[in-house]
Amino acid sequence: FELTHHIQEFTEQGYRVLYGASNKSFIGKALAVNGEPAPVSDRAVGTVVVQSLAMMNGVDIVRVHDVAVAVQTRTITEAIMGTKEITL
Repeated sequence: FELTHHIQEFTEQGYRVLYGASNKSFIGKALAVNGEPAPVSDRAVGTVVVQSLAMMNGVDIVRVHDVAVAVQTRTITEAIMGTKEITL
C-alpha cells in the first residue's frame, strides 16, 4: 500500500511505471476475515480499486490476470479522469 500511495512520486519524475498488483497478497491481507487473508478468488474488487488508483496517478502499464475486467477498469477510470469521452 505504501508504494501504491506514493506511485505518483515516480510518475511525476518522468519514469514509466509498470504496476502489477493483480490479486497480490497485500490485497488479500487487507480483505482478511478473522485474520485469514482473502483467497485469490475474492480479490477482484481490491485489484480493480488499486489498479484504477494507479492509473489515475500516471501508471503507464498495468499487469493483470483478467484482461476483460482490466479493460473495463481502464474505460471507467479514463471516463472519471475526463480522458475518454463517454456518450450517454
